[in-house]
Formats: sequence, structure tokens, C-alpha cells
Amino acid sequence: RVLLSTFHAFCARVLRVDGLAVGLPRDFTFYDRDDQLSVVKDLCKELGIDTQHVHRRALLAAISRFKNDGIPPAEAEGRAGHGFEGTAGRAYARYEKVLRESGAADFDDLLLLVARMFEEQPALLEKYQRRYRHVLIDEYQDTNLIQDRLARAVAKGYGNLCVTGDPDQSIYRWRGARIRNILEFQTSYPTAKVVKLEQNYRSTNHILAAASGVIANNRARLMGPLWS
Repeated sequence: RVLLSTFHAFCARVLRVDGLAVGLPRDFTFYDRDDQLSVVKDLCKELGIDTQHVHRRALLAAISRFKNDGIPPAEAEGRAGHGFEGTAGRAYARYEKVLRESGAADFDDLLLLVARMFEEQPALLEKYQRRYRHVLIDEYQDTNLIQDRLARAVAKGYGNLCVTGDPDQSIYRWRGARIRNILEFQTSYPTAKVVKLEQNYRSTNHILAAASGVIANNRARLMGPLWS
């Protein structure tokens, strides 16, 4: 009775069952990287975007950032000014329209659409809250804003959320990871019990001292020095 999955696999599972609640058919098509680039190529022609100066992959990366930060197309388009941000905002709005008209979703949509579903459909959220009595999430320092929202939503039913992670080891900012999720965990959950794993079994004290000398310059830290 345990479900073991990534965030994306969990959300894909939810959308296959309840995706109609956010306008996505249960047999939705999943767009991979090549499909996405094809859509961006077409919309660049439609919007008159010069691909000699604005690369399709850069636009796709910007759209992914908008989604990982939970920014809807209308907001991105409305607040975008001139230059690349303005172009990316317009491309994002058109990109999402194309995907919805095609009954399709991309990798980032899996998270964003389920987060939206849980916020707009309390009855559906309650169904998943009842189903999962305990929620355990690994590598929490690498979660993004939407993943944190999903974790909070599902775990709120029973209040049993356990996360593990290393706040000194956040290396995925480029794909939307948000170190504040783990740094501010105690603030978000004041009654949480914190267990610090400061004994290291991989390295000698000489290596740990060198690493600590570098990481000690970080402004916000939760861990003390490691020891072997």
C-alpha cells in the first residue's frame, strides 16, 4: 500500500484519473523535447519572432522557468516588457494555448496542473489527502516552488510530512530548485523535529575540514561542521 514515485510520476498518475478537472483529457498526449521544440518553431513564425536572435531552446527554457515558479501565462504575458522577457511571455501564452487545444501536456505541466487542481478542487485534494497518511520526500533541497506546494497540500490532511536533504548540496537551481524550501522548513512547520546527520561515513576529517572551509562562507546554513 506504499506508492513510490517521483513528483512527476505521481502527478501523471493523478492527471490520468482526474485531469478533466483542469481541462486535460485522461488520454492526454505527453509532449517530449522534440515535440516542444516543434511547437516553439511554429509559434515563432506565427508571432514573428526572429529565431536568428532568439533561440528556440532559450524560449523553451524561459517557459519552463515560468512554470516551475508557478507563473500562469496571463501573468507572464501581462508583466513582460520589451526584450527577451517580453518575447518569452508572449511565447509562453501561445505555447500553452497550443498544448491545451491539442489535449497535450509537457513535463512541467504535470506538476503545475496538479497544483492548480488541488487549489481549485478541494474535494479532489481531500481524496488524495485521505489516501496518503504519511509523505516522505528525499533530496528536499532540490525541490522547486511547485513541488513544495504539492507536498504541503497532500500532507496537510494528516500533518505527517518527513523530508530529508542536505542544505549545503543544492546544485539544481538551473532547473528551478529552491533552496529556501529546506532552509525555511522549520519556519513553515514550527513543530517539526529536526535530526541532523553530521557524522560522515564517506570521507576523512582532512577532506571534511577542507569542504567546511569553503561552505562556511554561505550566508544561510542549517548544518554545523561534519565529522568523520
